[in-house]
Amino acid sequence: MFYARDAVDSIKIMQSIVSGDEQPSQPAAASVAKKTDSSPKMSGAELAGKANRHQFLMNYVPVKPPFTGNTLVNIKSNDLFSLLSHKVLFEARWGFKKGNMTDSEYQKMLETRAKPALSQMIDLERRRNILETRAVYGFYRCRASGDSIKIIDDAGIGVGDFRFPRQGRQPFLCLSDFVNDSEDDIIALWAVTIGDRIVNVEKTFYEENRYLDYHLLHGLGAELADCAAVFLHRHIHRELFPELPLTGEQPAGCRYSFGYPACPDLNAQRDLLHILGAERIGLSLTELNQMVPELSVSGFILFNRHARYFVP
Repeated sequence: MFYARDAVDSIKIMQSIVSGDEQPSQPAAASVAKKTDSSPKMSGAELAGKANRHQFLMNYVPVKPPFTGNTLVNIKSNDLFSLLSHKVLFEARWGFKKGNMTDSEYQKMLETRAKPALSQMIDLERRRNILETRAVYGFYRCRASGDSIKIIDDAGIGVGDFRFPRQGRQPFLCLSDFVNDSEDDIIALWAVTIGDRIVNVEKTFYEENRYLDYHLLHGLGAELADCAAVFLHRHIHRELFPELPLTGEQPAGCRYSFGYPACPDLNAQRDLLHILGAERIGLSLTELNQMVPELSVSGFILFNRHARYFVP
């Protein structure tokens, strides 16, 4: 039995198992935990006392949203393909890695194998309309309370309480540090899916022993789901900051998804999807908190300029 603190750790462990390791190497986070096991454990209150969260709130003025509550968005396939990173798709999703090849050999492989495969998948979408991308997002009042971010509706009633881990070492960060605790702040909640049709086509490929096509389509679908999250983040940026261009394609705010180090609790997705009414775009969770449809992503955005990614 192996323990993974978050989605990143679980991927590393599974990769080790698939490669045949009898004892998968422990993720870096677990190694750090082992090294610190001999030191006295500090309570949550002690850790919070060591954090300097007020540095993130000095001169911080919460953004004013155009509305509170949520709304639905349909995303066109062309918008997703325009955001597609060929490097990420070819190398990370499809496994076309350079390895020991020369630059010219690698470029030839991309031109003769990777790019034609992408053209084939794009043509499949155009012929059969296998993407049914839908999204829901909303702006909600919120307030920090210790290591939690409490979501508040327009009537002032709490509708969600997201609790996050705090670093056990300097600078003792917690995501709640980036949210006001003395007055209402704003958080954006969001969820996107590219639908069931693409998953059904994947299953058909698999049943027909078209394993390469299955691999290519699944990898593309996973990347397009991430592109949908990027599209939605950019859409939110334009609504909040119409006068602020998307410099370097980077929208304002830091986007997080449950399951990753700073917010590892997948159970929190249930509250998030419930608040958004995500069933309207066909989204649900299994008992083990896996998304249905599979190629879906959800999360939240914090708008404090100090917000960042970190490992507790």
